[in-house]
Amino acid sequence: MTDPADELAEQIILGAGPATLAGVPGPVRRTALLRIHKHIYSNDSSTFGYFGRALAVEEFLETPWSRADLEWALHVLLLDEPERTLTDALFWVPALIAVSLDQAELDGLKEQLTAAFDALNDNPMVPPEALRQLARLYGKPLSRFNEGVPGDLMMAVRHARGHSADLMWLLTDPQVHDLFRFASELAKPAPAKAWLREADERLAAAPKAAEAVTLLLGAYRTGASQVHDYVDSLLRGLIWLQSRTPGDDSTALLSDVATVVGAPARRGGAQVIAPKAAAAAVDALAGLPGDAPVRALVRLSLTVRSKALLPRIRTALDRSGQQRGWEPGEAVELAIDDHGLDPDGRRAWPLGDGAEGVVEVTGGRARLRAYRDGAPLKAVPPTWKDALAEARAQLTEINKSLSVERLRVEALFSQDRAWSGDTWSQRYLDHPITGPTARTLIWQSSPDGTTWTSGLPERTPNGWTLSAPPSPAGPASPADSGAVSPASLPGAASHSGSASHSGPASLSGPASLSGPASLSGPASLSGPASHAGLPGAAGPAGADDRLGGGTRVRLWHPALAGADEVARWRDRIVVAGLRQPVKQAFREVYPLTPAEEQTGTYSNRFAGHILHYRQANALMRERGWAANYLGGWSDGYHGEAKKEFGGGEWQAAFFHDWVESSTWERPYCTTDQVRFGRRDGRAWAITRLREVPPLVFSEAMRDVDLFVGVTSIAADDDWQDRGEHRAYWQSTAFAELTPRGETRRDALARLLPRLAIGPRCELQERFLRVEGKLGAYRIHLGSGNILMEPDDAYLCIVPDRTKAKKLSLPFDDDPVLSVILAKAIMLAADDKITDETITRQLRQNRL
Repeated sequence: MTDPADELAEQIILGAGPATLAGVPGPVRRTALLRIHKHIYSNDSSTFGYFGRALAVEEFLETPWSRADLEWALHVLLLDEPERTLTDALFWVPALIAVSLDQAELDGLKEQLTAAFDALNDNPMVPPEALRQLARLYGKPLSRFNEGVPGDLMMAVRHARGHSADLMWLLTDPQVHDLFRFASELAKPAPAKAWLREADERLAAAPKAAEAVTLLLGAYRTGASQVHDYVDSLLRGLIWLQSRTPGDDSTALLSDVATVVGAPARRGGAQVIAPKAAAAAVDALAGLPGDAPVRALVRLSLTVRSKALLPRIRTALDRSGQQRGWEPGEAVELAIDDHGLDPDGRRAWPLGDGAEGVVEVTGGRARLRAYRDGAPLKAVPPTWKDALAEARAQLTEINKSLSVERLRVEALFSQDRAWSGDTWSQRYLDHPITGPTARTLIWQSSPDGTTWTSGLPERTPNGWTLSAPPSPAGPASPADSGAVSPASLPGAASHSGSASHSGPASLSGPASLSGPASLSGPASLSGPASHAGLPGAAGPAGADDRLGGGTRVRLWHPALAGADEVARWRDRIVVAGLRQPVKQAFREVYPLTPAEEQTGTYSNRFAGHILHYRQANALMRERGWAANYLGGWSDGYHGEAKKEFGGGEWQAAFFHDWVESSTWERPYCTTDQVRFGRRDGRAWAITRLREVPPLVFSEAMRDVDLFVGVTSIAADDDWQDRGEHRAYWQSTAFAELTPRGETRRDALARLLPRLAIGPRCELQERFLRVEGKLGAYRIHLGSGNILMEPDDAYLCIVPDRTKAKKLSLPFDDDPVLSVILAKAIMLAADDKITDETITRQLRQNRL
């Protein structure tokens, strides 16, 4: 005679639905489920995803479970790394037993239940919906060990960096549980009107539950770890519940939470901390009044790399701007938080008796300093720590804003934007967050929008003006003394017109480095720290020179200037010892080439390179490109990195592919085309390259050149000894220079005469030649690789970059330049090298 329990188990295993389970007596169901549990453990398979759908109905059935059943089921679950099962199937029976038992029967099982819950959350193969259901089931019995807080709600608390004792007490309330369950069941980014009406009714009926919503979201204000999907769903609902509470405090809370849940889960990554909650926060903020929501949206627009979230943020910003009557693009300028700083970038916290803590923005970074009776102290006294807690918190936020604002200002290089003089002064120079970047940059002014004059910002008693442009009649530049100068800068254009794609693609001719004697002592640059009194610069002439509302101002780009002017600006920046936080005077220019005009809609200029993939992917994301992650899986072979330019009207796409010979330890990708699209509603229309604005094209290609130049295996000092991709390495490691390499040579031409190693160096077409005490060396200006004279033997050096960091460089976004300088400093004193791996190569070369 067939055992009914065996028959039921067999039916479920073969795919029968929940009705089959519900249609038998409880004792039969109990035995069958235990046998199913054993079967799942013994035959773990990726096809077992259907078990959850069949077994979930058991939660609502009466089955005679016992504590012994739970102990056995947990024992089976925890036998062999449950976090590595292929589906969620093995987690169901223990959860269903545990949720049916009286709380008292769970005593002594805290360790096992917690281990099961943790394994569930750590298992990447559990589908989101199953995870949500199972987390709720395990959460109920775990509440006995969490002072009445369900385990799944406790997980939401654990993800947040903040904490509140009042929150933990409220999370034990059944009314809170009901409201939170309601929130977690919201299935769409934006709720329907019926949901919002029910939300208002529930919030009004349960004030404590409404308080719990605010407190839990408040715990996320200071940061969070990447959340599980069911926590993400809960946060999404809570954000919409919070949006029903009017007032500035509620708006500020949602703004803070949005910047946290929408932040990358890892630096530069595409995945955000809580994607569902971030989407909800963006939509909710778009409909709220005040500047705080727009500030949050602006910060997200500059830091998020998620392809799904970015269009939503852009739409929300457009909507916010329209509601406030702003012009397109103004939202990101008008909503920048000043954090209470005065125009000079200072904010004080008086402490009494002449003592105060002051946050000051200097050198593009905020610092906290202590003062007593107006005199600065060497350090902040430890006894002031508690009194300056708010100042320290503001310090962190100010530095975040400064970093985000540098990204925003750099994005202006691809935009055709101009401001009235008054607007420019207010939004860029006088703003304590934008000012530290804007006041170091070169701008152009025009009385009629046709003829433009460039200059550095100068403050006068009557307002801001631009210093006179550098004069050709100033002191000798490096070009006058034999150094390389950009005699024909790529893409140069007259000031009276717009930039065009035409123009020479390289600097003219090799040049040796002679002329001014080097500075003695440590490697450093000299020169005044202010703009006034610079060679070729005239000070402001007075009130008549103030840039008022009738004057137009735009950001200077080397592609919009003549070659001579670019050379003079570079001289002026170097001589003054200025450091531009955003690379401008030495910014590379990439004009369209004849080959690109022939290909039409794509560029192959940087195709065919082999890159260290992890390094390249991280650099793409750091530069604001959103890209899928490559790997040896079905959809991981083809990559597409995308970034918007020109104020969001243009998009560049950089194609790259997984290299078949890659391993997990050494992943590589190969580069392919760069394409451009013009915004067409919510889509992008592929556009011929000659129709792409020159600044958009140049800025996108500049990024791609950076990816290749920094992460190519040709720039890997250790690659010479490897057999794979040898042909590529040999053809690329000492190849012709790209515009980035040419600009690097131009920078070295100006820097080296001011360094102690200058007399030992000579700039050649593609190399920096360094004369050491033991021999001569040539460092390639593109890859940083070294050849030893006389037979061009390869020299492998992993440089000490700390020596190069001591130099005061005019920009800080060229790691290869730092490597070249570090190697040059080492090789100029080759008789002092003690590293055996290097000295052995030097000895072999002299044999």
